Amino acid sequence: MALKPIQFAPQTLVLSQLMQPWPFPEMDVTHGTFSASAEVTFGKSPSKADQSFHLKRLHGIVDLKEMGGFVTPNIIEGLTTRIEILGENETLRIPPTPLHITNIQSAVGLTKTSLLFSTGTFPQASMPTLSITNMSTHLLGGEVSLANAVIDSSATTHEVTLQIQGLDLAEVLGLEQQETVKGTGTLDGLLPLVISGRDVEVHQGSITARPPGGTLQLEVAEETASMWAESQPNLDLIVKTLQNYQYSKLEVGVDYEKNGILKLATQLEGKNPDFRKGVPIHFNLNFEENIPALMKSLSLVKDLDNKIEEMMAGTEKTSAKKKKEPSGLP
Repeated sequence: MALKPIQFAPQTLVLSQLMQPWPFPEMDVTHGTFSASAEVTFGKSPSKADQSFHLKRLHGIVDLKEMGGFVTPNIIEGLTTRIEILGENETLRIPPTPLHITNIQSAVGLTKTSLLFSTGTFPQASMPTLSITNMSTHLLGGEVSLANAVIDSSATTHEVTLQIQGLDLAEVLGLEQQETVKGTGTLDGLLPLVISGRDVEVHQGSITARPPGGTLQLEVAEETASMWAESQPNLDLIVKTLQNYQYSKLEVGVDYEKNGILKLATQLEGKNPDFRKGVPIHFNLNFEENIPALMKSLSLVKDLDNKIEEMMAGTEKTSAKKKKEPSGLP
């Protein structure tokens, strides 16, 4: 059996046009080439009289080349993989298979995403246990990787640990969309994740800056700084110190809860050479951030929803054109 290549493009064909009504309005496949083939051998069932045939052998191949589309509000580009499906005596398995994604436009852009996935042998009527290894993606000037993970559909929770390498502190601070805090430095760390359905938690994660450290600059309007100096002397001290803070140590404890609140416990050691003759000053600062609200704000700034609408505009024109064309029937 062979399925000839299907070419997706907004001006000609998208996945939602192949299934009407389309049950997944928040997603679609709009670019790329899909093809498949299979060699299948059936035989009479030796043990079940009510089954005329059973699967003896299967060699299937599914090719995805430069696939693209969206899962609102994320846009995916350049997904490529070649999946081999092997079957024998009513069992299936997928050997180690590389998958590559060129770009994911989201609140935080991801590039050069890659991984290997596979399954063990599983009955053809059941869901397989999926193994993922050597997963990595580039973001914020660095890389986030996952050595291995096992996804069992029967399990209620999954625990994995992400490794962070080389994040650019300037790009991380830029996510706040404000110019008041700037900084330099390179960050590494570990984020232990607990995943329950759609809920994700981080328990006792840690991020540290590489030696020799970096800088932090906090810019506050003179009027605001004067008001703080009168009403909150401790806050004024922090502001003056962070106007040109040169840190030798930056350590962050990371916890993320199901309610979407990210908690950061930050320890800083350093000095401001322009303040009190550069006397060493240490800080223990706690921050909280509503991540869903931040991601929504970043998505709006990057105009992702409008980009998806523009992507699908060609599809609507094509559908309208097809409706106007005569059917050719008498």
